[in-house]
Amino acid sequence: MKIVNEKGYFKIQLDSQFINFWSTGGYYTTLIRQGLRVMGLNTNLLYSQDKLTNSAVDPANMLQWMTETLTNARQNKEKVRTASV
Repeated sequence: MKIVNEKGYFKIQLDSQFINFWSTGGYYTTLIRQGLRVMGLNTNLLYSQDKLTNSAVDPANMLQWMTETLTNARQNKEKVRTASV
């Protein structure tokens, strides 16, 4: 994801990986700057009262993705900030 200032407006340019994860389960990650990554988690998938996802162990494979993303961030010596989206 790249944020650019275009004629006084901020425009976000999304890369294909961002779009793929966002469209899969509403979660994403992006490197803000060297050494700092943001991870957005779709916590609605984990809501226990949701009849569509309450029986799923890992809805939309978000927990597996989160584990892999955190492992890669550690190997790359990145700090990670998480947000609930």
